[in-house]
Amino acid sequence: MVESSAEAATALSPLLGYETVSHLVKKALKEQRPIRELVGDRLTTAELDQALAPTAFFVK
Repeated sequence: MVESSAEAATALSPLLGYETVSHLVKKALKEQRPIRELVGDRLTTAELDQALAPTAFFVK
């Protein structure tokens, strides 16, 4: 899974929007919490897993 802030922001922006993801990443860094934990109920576990999967970053 891609969990660092930069990769998570790239993966989640199309799903949640830039403003929301920006806020989540800042909070994750400040509180030293995983972005996955902060997404909460905005996405299902399956959607989050798919978005943060390393294969999601490769053009098919």
